[in-house]
Amino acid sequence: MQDKTKTLSLAIALLTFVLYLLPIPHDSVGIYNAGPWWGRWTYSLFHASIFHWLVNCWCLLSLVFYMGVTARQLLTSYIIASLFPVATLYGLCGAHILTIPTTGLSGVCYALIGMVTPQVARKREWLTWLAVGFAVSCIFPLINQFVHIWGFIVGLGIGYLLNARRSSTNTTRE
Repeated sequence: MQDKTKTLSLAIALLTFVLYLLPIPHDSVGIYNAGPWWGRWTYSLFHASIFHWLVNCWCLLSLVFYMGVTARQLLTSYIIASLFPVATLYGLCGAHILTIPTTGLSGVCYALIGMVTPQVARKREWLTWLAVGFAVSCIFPLINQFVHIWGFIVGLGIGYLLNARRSSTNTTRE
């Protein structure tokens, strides 16, 4: 099953690169105030620059290849990052936060990071590197930190729920 997930993640990386090469304006595919309804399902597949694509794909592939992310976790993170942030962000922060189109896989990546966090043995180092990565991303313009925070928090909650469920199932079986 893990080989299928690795293949899927490589296919996502390839698809996002091909889409990056196409002359599609970001405001037609991103999520933003008054953007197209289908933008919320496609925004994570498009990237603003080659550097943006490289960082997002590096993170995605690292999580799949080194952290053992499953296809189910990948799908769940896509749902977290793609289907719900628009309404949630509008409700929590107001429509003004999405005036510039948001694109990229980072919402998916942060949801995955949140999901695997409960399983990480060295949480202090893990969370320190996560904080450093988040801080560094703050210096770049046009990065929607709200999508990052949303993905991480919801992914973390799901990760702890699943971890607790696994623990209770293992305790019951013993």
